[in-house]
Amino acid sequence: MKKLLRIIFAIAIIFIFYKGNVEEVVSSNENKISLYFPQKEIDIIDNAAKRNNCTGENRIILLAIRKSENGSEGNEFGIKCPKHINTNLDGQAACAAVTIMNNRIRWKEAGEPGDFISFLGDAYCSTTGELTKEEQELNINWIPNVKCWVNKLSG
Repeated sequence: MKKLLRIIFAIAIIFIFYKGNVEEVVSSNENKISLYFPQKEIDIIDNAAKRNNCTGENRIILLAIRKSENGSEGNEFGIKCPKHINTNLDGQAACAAVTIMNNRIRWKEAGEPGDFISFLGDAYCSTTGELTKEEQELNINWIPNVKCWVNKLSG
């Protein structure tokens, strides 16, 4: 009986310690995010993310795209589809969240080739096709910029 109580006690201590570390990591990430975004913007992006099941790492990627694109009002995420171009932060964030989630599915269906951000960048911000030279030069920086922001926001 004593041995069982010791095991239960040890498990309880491990659980408390583990739970505390998880909360610290989440709190630390949120503190980093708030360094780079006004709270109002975080709230709008988070609402769009939640509506589209864009959580965890996908949410961080969404925020990283926002910082990488750094678009002006109505073009915050650099969305060019006719339905969402020149709309607002919520529409832009929602469209980007859907793009992330759809490409996450495609990436998994393709057998997870390479890293997800590179896969997403090839779809979201291509450097080939009918692009101007300026667009190609800008887009070539998209993948490294998003990866950099993911590291800043989560690392």
